[in-house]
Amino acid sequence: MVASDPVDLITLTEVIPKAQINPLKMCTLDMEGYKAFTNFNPDERNLGKSGTRGIVIFVKKSLNLSHVEEPTRHRVNQTPSVLDFITNEQHTVGELQYLPGLGKGDHCCLNFVINCSREKPPRPEARRNYNKGNYQKAKEDLGGIDWDTEISHMEVSQAWTRFCELLNKVVDECIPLTRGVQRPNKLYLNKQAIEVKNKKRKMWSKWKSSGSLADFRRYAAVRNSLRSLTRQLCSEYERRLVRDLKDNPKNFWRYTKFRLSTRPKIGSLVKPDDSMALTGLDKAEVLNNFFASVFTDENTSSIPRANAKTVTSVLDNFEISRETVERKLSELNPTKSAGPDGLHSRLLKELASELSYPVTVIFKKSLEAGCVPADWKTAHITPIHKKGSRQDPGNYRPVSLTSVVVKTLESIIRDVLVDHLMANELFTDAQHGFVPKRSCTTQLLVVMNDWSQCLERGEPVDSIYLDFKKAFDSVPHKRLLVKLHSYGIRGHTLKWIQLGLSQQQEAESSYQWSALLLA
Repeated sequence: MVASDPVDLITLTEVIPKAQINPLKMCTLDMEGYKAFTNFNPDERNLGKSGTRGIVIFVKKSLNLSHVEEPTRHRVNQTPSVLDFITNEQHTVGELQYLPGLGKGDHCCLNFVINCSREKPPRPEARRNYNKGNYQKAKEDLGGIDWDTEISHMEVSQAWTRFCELLNKVVDECIPLTRGVQRPNKLYLNKQAIEVKNKKRKMWSKWKSSGSLADFRRYAAVRNSLRSLTRQLCSEYERRLVRDLKDNPKNFWRYTKFRLSTRPKIGSLVKPDDSMALTGLDKAEVLNNFFASVFTDENTSSIPRANAKTVTSVLDNFEISRETVERKLSELNPTKSAGPDGLHSRLLKELASELSYPVTVIFKKSLEAGCVPADWKTAHITPIHKKGSRQDPGNYRPVSLTSVVVKTLESIIRDVLVDHLMANELFTDAQHGFVPKRSCTTQLLVVMNDWSQCLERGEPVDSIYLDFKKAFDSVPHKRLLVKLHSYGIRGHTLKWIQLGLSQQQEAESSYQWSALLLA
């Protein structure tokens, strides 16, 4: 910005410290390409009280300032004045509304429409609203299906495909579609708050037109009432989120993400050749290559033999009962998202009794054949930033979203494995993780007891903490299978575990990787 006359800048420097508060008006200063609005007259060098602040606003001469025609600042027993402007270089502003100020502020809220050409946003993809499903009708429809006739004679992949076809037909009839998106900033507003908000707007318009003290007091009373009510509703809503955090963490983190001032997303990533990945597809390839590279490149030519453990029984094959499957389905968390197969946990939980039999049949076929359907091998991968530079792919960790059904089978197999290891006393007494009736708390109690005894005996205590980098990703699968075999895990059980370890696939959910611009 260049001044047309050096004296103008000197005038500003001398006048601002002694400026007196007056309504904004055109200043006599003329900056090249700009015009200045101020609340004092720069031609008057001695303007009254020392230390009073002044305001100077420089605006491009090409901008249109004629939109705001009514006063925007209202105070009791004072003349309303125009203190707010809307600037634009083209005539693109329309439908200007003067709304009540925020909180106790005396400035209007200017609500206007910007008329500009833009690409029409894509229509939100329709999705199932499982909270409004007609599950009673779905139970009746599923109860009329003869599952023995439909899937018993098929192999596991065909049986799964037929099961999904029949279930999706029921879903189409009983679960409605929705395109609406719930707005987080209105989650805690109820009907009473909306009514008070509308009343506040009416009272403000009445006071604005009349200017009387009585109307202002009525407006102020409604304004303060709305402010207190919204704060109370927001506080109650946040307390409910914290209270239900364990059962429904999704709502908590959605609200937390909305309240954050910034929402960082995945930007450009550094490729191995030091070039930058800018497009969504390039970012997907960079992250996918890195996630695949951390897996152990196992040398299978010299796998050590594990000494066989003494076991009372060998875990070869085990029976999956319908009751077990129904219990697992009924215990599903209904807020969890669906996997690549599209079967939502809320659907499986509500129809646990009706779906337990066909799911049990498919589980048995999978264990006996030692294979799984393609949907069970697929996962949607979301990269989550951990720490450090956001341009380094190594600072992201993958989070997999897999089929809810296969996770149910994995949970059943896990229970069988733990029971086998517990019955044969194959867990070391020092292990507290992934063991029934043990946790981090019990481990800390044992450690604190050992430390206390050492201190009582006057012995020194040294602690060393170890953290294995990408421990689960770097487990050598062949060696793990050899160890499981030495623990008495054989037959179909070991074959199914081997299948799960060797055929895991990372599915790049096509261009959704560019929408991986998640935090």
